[in-house]
Amino acid sequence: MYVTRWDEAHAWPDDRDEIGHHLRWCSLQYDQISDFGQRLGQDLGASWVQVRCNYGYHQVVRSGEESPRRGSPGGGQSMALALPEPSTDKLERSPLSLVVCQVRYEENVAARDAKRALRIHEAIEAQFPVLEEQAGQQLTITAGPLGVQTLPAVQQRGWKMRSKDEHWNAVVMPDFYSLETTDYNDWVEFSARLEALTRAVAAAIEPTLEQRVGLRFIDRITHPDVRSPEDWTGWIDNAFLGPIAHERLGSGITSSQQIVQIDAGEGRAMIVRHGAIKDPEAGGEWVYQFDQDCYVQRGRLFSADEVLAEAESLHTLALQVFQEAITPDLYKYLKGNE
Repeated sequence: MYVTRWDEAHAWPDDRDEIGHHLRWCSLQYDQISDFGQRLGQDLGASWVQVRCNYGYHQVVRSGEESPRRGSPGGGQSMALALPEPSTDKLERSPLSLVVCQVRYEENVAARDAKRALRIHEAIEAQFPVLEEQAGQQLTITAGPLGVQTLPAVQQRGWKMRSKDEHWNAVVMPDFYSLETTDYNDWVEFSARLEALTRAVAAAIEPTLEQRVGLRFIDRITHPDVRSPEDWTGWIDNAFLGPIAHERLGSGITSSQQIVQIDAGEGRAMIVRHGAIKDPEAGGEWVYQFDQDCYVQRGRLFSADEVLAEAESLHTLALQVFQEAITPDLYKYLKGNE
């Protein structure tokens, strides 16, 4: 009925809610699955829990075909969003706190081999001088008429390459590789490192099937004039603020968090988790967190060029949605023009 996969080596830290984008035609509601995943993660001490549901729907993906997508049970194509070309100007007050790209492929035992890891490391050693073994566990849970059953955990082994300051990490596991940074400068730098990693993995491990390309941006926006959730009015578009922008309810809201699922067309999709939170780590100031998980999920022949093209497309989509969500005044402030 479903499989839950737990792996402490996943490159997206402390995100037990990550399971959401894997749900397809599942009879359980999103919040039920999310609560289950969070409880399971806490019980296991796992950094993340991933739930895949095939409840009432059997998904078959053939090489060269797109998998049916949420909202289109027959697998039909949807129209691309009509969004303006985004500005690519650098933001002097960039709110980005984390950027991750993850590429999933079929289970590939070659990723465990130390000699192949060394080949990958040699190709990117200038940016990632430290090579470490990465270990984790895969836990499988099945649910059916006889109840919930847990299968023995399977040890996972892979490799982590990182910068000396630990702001950049590249992870290679038997079923995915990822690039992550907490020190994002611009897309030119990130995409160059992603290209080097992708081509090194393609040469050393030779994946056959591309299953998913995901790109995630977490923005933590602050502004000196914001002292309550209601103060985000005028900085965040009212359509995203929701009840915060309500003329009578807004002043009483103490926090707001929303989940938006977007079908962007052309095989692309996105989950946006956003809202105003009071952050104790930032001295108790009000932060507007904008977490975009953009992805293309399908089964097709692995190609480094195609993976990189999809990452470029997802980056453009993330820029477009972010710039639609903020007001021109906030954009000017983030650019440093105010």
